[in-house]
Amino acid sequence: RAVAEVKGTVVEIHPLLVSGSLVKAGTVLAKLHPGDYELALARWRATVAETRAKLAELGAEESGKQASLAIEKRSFALAQRSLERVRTLLKSKATTPDQLDREERSVLQQELLIQQLEAALALVPARRDALEAALAGQQANLEQARVDLERTTIQAPFDCRLGEVNLQQGQFLAAGQVLFEAHGTAVVEVQAMFRPEQMRRLLD
Repeated sequence: RAVAEVKGTVVEIHPLLVSGSLVKAGTVLAKLHPGDYELALARWRATVAETRAKLAELGAEESGKQASLAIEKRSFALAQRSLERVRTLLKSKATTPDQLDREERSVLQQELLIQQLEAALALVPARRDALEAALAGQQANLEQARVDLERTTIQAPFDCRLGEVNLQQGQFLAAGQVLFEAHGTAVVEVQAMFRPEQMRRLLD
């Protein structure tokens, strides 16, 4: 028994879809309206593309922060050396305490920037894992949408003779609904009647 694997309205029926017809394997016997399934497929394609773009954006963000961190670390090293020079100058009274305060603030600001960049970079792996997990789920849904769209086309599963057909144009089908019966043609059952004396001769 052939059953509907997805729900939908029958929009096309093959002329051979009648009881007693002989049909070849793969013959398209009926089609359901594909609109909802095409829309779902397009929606999941867009969602997958958006998540991939977010992953690429995250990679670029990570590279940018790593470059900024390297620069800030060099700036921090320079600020520390400048602070040491000002401290030395202050000991010999060649500069003012205000200059020392400015240099210390500069060092603290550089240190804060480094901490912020390192904290942001530490979050990147978790953000990437979350996006990749979301992408895996979206790709599974995309594949399911592809399969569902393919299932709107109902084909003969093998060379067969059709039995009872429960399908007509414009009919709304529920998933799991029986569509038609298909009997294989590889084996044929023949009813034959013999008289008892004929059977004896066959058995001898």
